[in-house]
Amino acid sequence: MIKVSVIIPTYNRADTLKAAIKSALEQSYPVHEVLVCDDGSTDSTHDFVLSFNDERVKWIPGDHAGRPALPRNRGIKFSSGNWLAFLDSDDTWHFEKIQTQYNLLKNLNCKAVCSNALRIVNGEPSNIYFAEGNSTITFKDLIISNKVICSSALIEKSIVLKIGFFSEDLKFKANEDYSYWLKAATYTDWGYCHEALVNYSDDPKNSIRSNIRSEHEQRITIFEEYINWNVNSKSFERTMAKKARRQLYYMKWYHFLKKIFLFN
Repeated sequence: MIKVSVIIPTYNRADTLKAAIKSALEQSYPVHEVLVCDDGSTDSTHDFVLSFNDERVKWIPGDHAGRPALPRNRGIKFSSGNWLAFLDSDDTWHFEKIQTQYNLLKNLNCKAVCSNALRIVNGEPSNIYFAEGNSTITFKDLIISNKVICSSALIEKSIVLKIGFFSEDLKFKANEDYSYWLKAATYTDWGYCHEALVNYSDDPKNSIRSNIRSEHEQRITIFEEYINWNVNSKSFERTMAKKARRQLYYMKWYHFLKKIFLFN
C-alpha cells in the first residue's frame, strides 16, 4: 500500500482549482492528503480552499514568487505520505489515475511513474499528448526529450529525499520539472502508462513558458545543472553524467553551427 501526498501549486486560479482538488479527492484509490501550496494569491483562493469539507485538504501559504518550484518545494517539506504526486491547479486527473499507476508500479518495480495526457485547448479536448511510448522511460530516453508530464508524475519519497528540491533558480522558471525528472531517472526508471490519465490544460498565451528562452537554450541549461548536481551528489553516477555531457556537447555544437549558418 502507498500513502499519496498530492502537491498542487497555485496562483490566482480559484476558477480552476476546484476541479483539480476534486479530481484528487475522488480517486478510486484514496489519496492521503491534498496540499494546496499557494504562491501569494490575491483572489478568493484561500477562502475557497478552506471551504472544502475534507480534512485531507490542507492550505500551505507562501509569498508570490512567480514560478512553481517554490510552492512545490513547500509541499514536499510539509508532505507526510510515502509517495508524492504532482498536480497543476488547472489540470485534472481521471478517476482511476492513482490506482492504474499503482498497479503499474507493482508490475514494473519502478519507484516513479507517469502517464499520457489529454490536451485541453480553450476548454475543449484536443489530442493525446504523446502518440506512443514504451512501458518504461529510462535516463537515456529523458535525455532525448522530456517525456514526463508534471501532473502525471507519481514518485516514491525515498527518491525525492535523494534528489532534494526543485531548483528555485530563475533560469529554471518553466523547466525545473524536466531537471527534476532527470535526477529521479538517475535512481529509477520511470514506469509509463500509455493511457491518458490526466486532462492537461494547454494555454500558451497565459503560460509562464511564453516569455522564456528557446527550447534549445533551456536544454543546455538543464544538462549543465544536472551534471553539476550529479558530480556534487553523494551518490555520483558516472555513467549518467557521461551521457549528459555527451548530449550537452552535441547540443552546444548544434547551437554554435546554427548561429554561423544564420549569420551567413
